[in-house]
Amino acid sequence: MVNKQLEKRARLEAEAVVLKLKNQCESYGLKPECKLLLGHERVGSAVKYDIHEYVKTKQKDVDMLVCGSRGMGAMGRAFIGSVADYLVHNLSCAVVVVK
Repeated sequence: MVNKQLEKRARLEAEAVVLKLKNQCESYGLKPECKLLLGHERVGSAVKYDIHEYVKTKQKDVDMLVCGSRGMGAMGRAFIGSVADYLVHNLSCAVVVVK
C-alpha cells in the first residue's frame, strides 16, 4: 500500500513544478498546455502509453513534448524500459528530454 500522505505530497510538489514552468513559458509569450500524468492512475497501464495516447488525440496541436529522465542507463532500459526513450521513438512531435 502506498502511503497516501506521501502520494499527496508528491502530487502537490509535481503540480507546483508544472505551474512554475508553465508561468516561465508564458513569460516568454508561449502558450503551453500542461498535463501531469501519473502511471498508477489507470490499472494495467504504463504512463508512456497514456502520454502517447494523449499526444495522438491532440496531434495537430502538439509542437513539442518535454519529459524528464531518471537516467537509469542501458541496463535499466533493457529490463523495465524508459518512458523518455519510448516517447522519443514513437511520437511524431519533437520530444525534449530533461535530466
